[in-house]
Amino acid sequence: MSSNGYMPPKQAEQVDWSQNFATAVSVDPQVWNLPASMTTDFVALNASLQSTWTAATEPSTRTKVTVQQLRDKLRSMKVMARKMVSTIQGAPGVSDEMLVQAGLTVRKTTRTPEGAPAQKPIVVVTLVDGRRVDVELRQDMEKRGKAPNASIAVIFTHIGETAPSGPDGWTFAMQTTKTKFTLPFPAGTAGQKAYITAFWSNSKGQSSPGATPVSVDLPAGGVLPQSVSRMKIAA
Repeated sequence: MSSNGYMPPKQAEQVDWSQNFATAVSVDPQVWNLPASMTTDFVALNASLQSTWTAATEPSTRTKVTVQQLRDKLRSMKVMARKMVSTIQGAPGVSDEMLVQAGLTVRKTTRTPEGAPAQKPIVVVTLVDGRRVDVELRQDMEKRGKAPNASIAVIFTHIGETAPSGPDGWTFAMQTTKTKFTLPFPAGTAGQKAYITAFWSNSKGQSSPGATPVSVDLPAGGVLPQSVSRMKIAA
């Protein structure tokens, strides 16, 4: 198909399309939301195009002049058709069946349903600052950013020697539209092991599989100032 969508690519098909379109809209221009004068002009132009096509394709009348006249008529037909189609596509009374009959494109009125994010996030701890942990979520170890169809990330944490094997035991930490964020863990009187996991979610609340939990060792004490005890973790 051409860049117009409804217009065929070959000359013979374009001439046939013009005849079909003229026939369809001329029956009752008002139904198509078209001015009667515009429809009359197109019907006349189409009649001229049809005779020019015959002259340009008959061996006895095919010359450089008739071939050029055909090109000119086709160009004029497309310009006028484009204006008419623009008017028709915005008309509330024109049905999909009428569009098909006239050789026009039926526009989609419903969006393709959004699927749940298929891939789980990869949790990467990038920095430990006392009991403050910087985290980055990735699509995979090579690709940053959210997974396809993901709009937010939901983060959970757990403090203990081992990560929970199921949903029980995890504590909701936050949800965020960002892939880089900081988790402030509560103060502790002794060093602790913490686990972090997450899942992607789309705008409809459909979720991806959960990330493989990542552990981090937290020192005793409160949340230290940013300038104290900064320890970079290899990404």
